[in-house]
Amino acid sequence: MDPYVYGGGAMLDAATSLKMGGSAIGAILLMKAVDYFMNRRANRAQENQLIAAADGSAGLIEKLNTRIIALESRQTELESRLNEEVEKRLKAQEEVSRLRQRIAVFTAVMRHHKIDVPAEDMT
Repeated sequence: MDPYVYGGGAMLDAATSLKMGGSAIGAILLMKAVDYFMNRRANRAQENQLIAAADGSAGLIEKLNTRIIALESRQTELESRLNEEVEKRLKAQEEVSRLRQRIAVFTAVMRHHKIDVPAEDMT
């Protein structure tokens, strides 16, 4: 009897061990290749979704940029109008102050000449 055929695997020759090792390596490589191609489809679909989302985001970003530019121009316009309003109010307050001083001087002169001046009505 041949011990290699019925030996229960205790005694293997070099060619058999090389065949088994090569088969194992081939099986591992085949599994990795199948896994790569199966995941590649999922990754490609996910990449396509991300690309589509990025294209939509680009349009959204463009809209937001346009809106921001419009808001900044409106804010600049409002600031300039507010500055003009403040300057006009300051000039008006200065004018009122000068007029009140002038009235006070006229009132004092009139009282000096014994002219009765009614009190100022603040209503």
